[in-house]
Amino acid sequence: MSEIGYKLYKNLEDDVLLKEAYSKMEKLRFLSSLNNEEMYWEEANEFNELIIEIKRRNIAINKEMWIKKIIIDI
Repeated sequence: MSEIGYKLYKNLEDDVLLKEAYSKMEKLRFLSSLNNEEMYWEEANEFNELIIEIKRRNIAINKEMWIKKIIIDI
């Protein structure tokens, strides 16, 4: 089912959008350890919207920085 409505992340600046994506990633990691599927999937859907917006804007991600954040912050 397709939803048409307000794009939550449309008005964010690129750097804020990337920070929000990283924050959602951290929250997803935490929720996965709680075994709360409903909350996890709600956040996963929001994270998906962030990724869609990042791709739509064609934002380049510093892969090295993100890998360090993901691996070091675990």
